[in-house]
Amino acid sequence: MRLVGLVAVLAVGTSACGGSNGGDGGGVVDDRADGVLDRAPAVDVPSLDEALASDVDDQRDDVRRVLGGPDAFRVAFVPVTGVVVRHETWDYLELETRIDFVDGAIALTADLEPLPDGSWFPHHVDPSDFVQGMSAADVGEQLAGIELQELDLSEVVDGDGTALVGGQLLVTFSDDVIVTAESFPLVPDPTGMHADLVEAVTP
Repeated sequence: MRLVGLVAVLAVGTSACGGSNGGDGGGVVDDRADGVLDRAPAVDVPSLDEALASDVDDQRDDVRRVLGGPDAFRVAFVPVTGVVVRHETWDYLELETRIDFVDGAIALTADLEPLPDGSWFPHHVDPSDFVQGMSAADVGEQLAGIELQELDLSEVVDGDGTALVGGQLLVTFSDDVIVTAESFPLVPDPTGMHADLVEAVTP
């Protein structure tokens, strides 16, 4: 029940923070996803307070067992009436499918545009690397071995806004608390070259 009460709120909240790769609504291109994504029976919509107080089934492991980890992702920690909700977008780029989760429960799916051959997927990072409350130092320790550059986002983020960028990854912070984490595929240009990593993920 909680999922139904949160989806509309998150759709507004996360759009203010920017989006991830996506397309017009749709289904799943690969038959492996049959039965994993069709989990939205008709129910009465609860109030937001009721939704926040109820339990949610975590379906991320179900998706991983069928499809594996995502090719790219976005994690956002969204405040909703005093509670921080985890909103995740998993992109399966070869399947041209996106799956959105709210606190681990499937919220919606969408079709993605195909990427050109030679694109590089950021499989070296995973949504599970990022948890609520992480500081920039925590993320740096978690991602030891990935060269990250710190950027000042104070002009575009409320509070003391900073970001860590590198390795096809952008992590944003407000007052040194994680707000979003997003990984990016690198797409070759017409000459077959890939963009500089910092240029590719700098907002």
